[in-house]
Amino acid sequence: TRISPSGTVTGIRNGYATIKAMTEGVVGAVGATVVLAEPSGFELLYYRYSPPGALELFTLAPGTGEAPTRINAGTVSHSPTASPDGQRVAFAVAMNLPTGERVEDIFAVDRTGMNMKRLTSLAGTEDSPAWSPTGGSIAFHHWDVYRSDIWVMAEDGSAPVNLTADMPASGFRGEPAWSHDGTRIAFSQLENGPGLTSASIWVMNADGSDKRRITLSTNGFDASPTWAPEGDRLAFMRF
Repeated sequence: TRISPSGTVTGIRNGYATIKAMTEGVVGAVGATVVLAEPSGFELLYYRYSPPGALELFTLAPGTGEAPTRINAGTVSHSPTASPDGQRVAFAVAMNLPTGERVEDIFAVDRTGMNMKRLTSLAGTEDSPAWSPTGGSIAFHHWDVYRSDIWVMAEDGSAPVNLTADMPASGFRGEPAWSHDGTRIAFSQLENGPGLTSASIWVMNADGSDKRRITLSTNGFDASPTWAPEGDRLAFMRF
């Protein structure tokens, strides 16, 4: 549960909660069972790889028995992320144009498959887009010959900013993940040094300030961070 300064109690996961309060030395308590209803129109958004090389975007409504719905975003699309209202989907594209140009950029499309727009065109590769839960911004991974960093841009692709430009070029940073309140971003880093390879998870404010390393592994890899709903914990993969 979460309690606001005004005393409003909000359930955030299924389970039993006991809430205690004390005033002038008197203690009171109340218990409640939290059962979260499934959101209306809840869908899963994912991409599917179909040999020999098709990458396609799909949505699926669990429990309805309906087949997955393909978003008309071509066969070179992966790593989708939805806008907070679910009406737009940003995703990464990796393809060769007929001219021979290699495109590895981020695009966005309506949930209906209409109004496709290219959001990035920086030199190098952009992938792993992550739409801010509060809207307005998309974090993404950009890398070229010299650096691998976490960037953020407006949801229309304007004003891209490198949030980790102050970190060493030796670090390969990726997999940005927003906290649920949109104030912080977690990311992974792999760094190769003389005789040592280290992997770590980092957290920073949404503007790139207050960077903190929260895990370190020198005999494995820490990757794929994701936030708990309360914003006070992170889950990640170590292998």
